[in-house]
Amino acid sequence: MDSFRSLIASYGLGAFAADIGVPENTAKQMRKRNSVSSEYWQAWVRGAEARGRRDVTYERLAKISAAKRLAAPTEGAAA
Repeated sequence: MDSFRSLIASYGLGAFAADIGVPENTAKQMRKRNSVSSEYWQAWVRGAEARGRRDVTYERLAKISAAKRLAAPTEGAAA
């Protein structure tokens, strides 16, 4: 699971939404955009720990976020 999209899918949309405290529609948009703002990471990691899941860690979320930034085209780059 090397993307937020795949991690959310594995976790379960309803569980993800509940753990980070957002409506399911908001969680769907995060999954669709393949983006989870760092403001939700603490709640997600705590929720994962409570569920006995070891695959949601700050390190993993940071790696996914960094990889996403590196893959994004830079402003002003040639098309």
